[in-house]
Amino acid sequence: RRLGCEEAPCESPPPEILNADPKKTTACVGTKSRQVCRIHCKLGFYATGVPECVKGAWRALDLARCEEAPCTMAPEVENAKDTAACTNRESGDICPVECQQG
Repeated sequence: RRLGCEEAPCESPPPEILNADPKKTTACVGTKSRQVCRIHCKLGFYATGVPECVKGAWRALDLARCEEAPCTMAPEVENAKDTAACTNRESGDICPVECQQG
């Protein structure tokens, strides 16, 4: 029988990532060394970067973030003129809406 040493897996979830769904980061427990774990963000946010497990410790945490998602769809405003200019606005941007005459 051949014996060997293996790098330790991460036995805990990554440290808290702002706006990540903490219930889903528990799925990262047991990630093998040199593997990454996909993070799931709360509604209205999207993941950038991924934490990597290296010898039982999480790395690249400065790259793993949940960023505010842009507004990808135009709002539906009753009696408004075309609101297409409101698509793909950054979160927090103001979208000017003009009403139809009458």
